[in-house]
Amino acid sequence: MTLAPKWESFKRYFAKIPYLQASRQFQRQFSFSSTYRKPLNIIFFGSDEYSIASLKRLENLKSKEPGIINRLDVATRKWKQAGSIKEVPIAEVARSLNLDLHVAETRHDFKDISSKRYDIAVAVSFGKLIPASFLKSMAYGGVNLHPSLLPRHSGPAPMQWTIWERDPFTGVTLQTLDLEHFDKGHILMQSELIKLEQNESFDSLLVKLAPIGADLLAKAITKISKSADLIAQSSGASILNPAEFLLPLFESTSKSAFEQQFSHAPKVDNKKRQIRWDNSPLVDIERQARAFGTPLWTNIVSRRKRDGELLTRRVHIDGIRDVSTEIKELLPNPPKVVGEYVKATEKLRAFFPGIFVRTFDGHVIHASMKSETYNKTERRDSRVFDNIFHLDRERAAQAASRPPRHYPSRPRSTSL
Repeated sequence: MTLAPKWESFKRYFAKIPYLQASRQFQRQFSFSSTYRKPLNIIFFGSDEYSIASLKRLENLKSKEPGIINRLDVATRKWKQAGSIKEVPIAEVARSLNLDLHVAETRHDFKDISSKRYDIAVAVSFGKLIPASFLKSMAYGGVNLHPSLLPRHSGPAPMQWTIWERDPFTGVTLQTLDLEHFDKGHILMQSELIKLEQNESFDSLLVKLAPIGADLLAKAITKISKSADLIAQSSGASILNPAEFLLPLFESTSKSAFEQQFSHAPKVDNKKRQIRWDNSPLVDIERQARAFGTPLWTNIVSRRKRDGELLTRRVHIDGIRDVSTEIKELLPNPPKVVGEYVKATEKLRAFFPGIFVRTFDGHVIHASMKSETYNKTERRDSRVFDNIFHLDRERAAQAASRPPRHYPSRPRSTSL
C-alpha cells in the first residue's frame, strides 16, 4: 500500500492556508504562489502615546479600506498594580475603538494569542522582546516602528537620547522584528529628516514623530496587503524568519540614505535626572530636564539638631528658569558658591516661591524645591558630599569632620 497520493493531496491542502505559507517546515520543501490574497489579520503590540497614534491610524485604515485589514487586535504588557490597578494608556484606547485586547507577558500568553491565527505582528513601543516561536507562526513575521534613524539610537529610549546628544535631526524607521535582539532587524522604510528645534523637549518631539511614524506604518501595511508577488520562493529554500519575505517588497526603500552610525539609547534611569552642580552648566541642566523629564533631583546634606547626625535629604527641582540678569534686583545677597541656594525673601515669595541656585558656569537659576525623604548617612562618609547642594566641597568636608553636637532632649509634656 502506498501513501504517495494521499501525501500529495495533504501538501496541496495545507499549501492553501496563508498563515502556514511562511513556516519554516513548508519553505524547506515547497514554493508557494502569492495569487491567493486576503485582508491582513494584525496583532498590534503597544503601550504609550507614541504607539496610540499608530493604532488609531491603522484603525482608520481598516474602516476606510476594508480590503487591506480584516482584523486588528491589541496586545499590551501586564498591568502593574500600585495602590490600584493601573493600565497602560493604549488599553483604554483599544476599548474605545472596540478592539479585542490581550495581555502579552508570558510564553503562555503568546501561545494563546498565536492561536488566533494572525498574519503579521506590529510592535510600537512595546518594551518586550516578542518570542521567536510567536513570530515564526506569523505569515509575514513582525515589523517594528522605531522613533529614530536606525542604527543610531537603537534601544528603548531613542527620543530622549536624541535630545540629550544634541542631534540636529532625527526620523522614524520601520524595521523587521529580529528573533533574538532588539533593533537588529532589516530596515524596510525610513521617514524624511525631521529637524529638532533649539529647545526641543521629549513631549514636543513625541508630538512630531508619532503621526509621521503612523503614516509610515500605514503605507507599509497597505503595500504588504496589496502586493501581488510577496512570497516568491525557490524550491528547497529555508527561511528562519518569515519577515524576510518582506525584503524584496521594500528593496527600494530598505537602504538608509542618511548613513547613521550605531549608537545605543538605554533606558533612562533615575540617575540621569540627578543634577551634578559641581560640573553641570546651565545649558546641560536645561537639556537634562527637556530630555529626561522633570522633576530633576539633588541631595541636601544637613545636620540634625537633636543629635548632630548628618542626614541627606533628596529634593525635587522643577520649573528651572535663568534669572542671572535680574538677580541683583531680586536678592540683596544672591548665592555666590556653586551649588549654594538662597531662599526668596518674604516679599518675593508671592512671585518667586522657590529657591535661587548658582550653577557651575556662574548663572543663577530660580526653581521650585520639594523634599522627598530623609536618609541616614555615616557622619564621616565623604561620598555624601560628591553632589553637594547648599555647601561647597571644602565646607562640606569640614562639616563632616567635626564631631556632632549633643543637644539635651526636651521632656515630653504629658496630660492626664
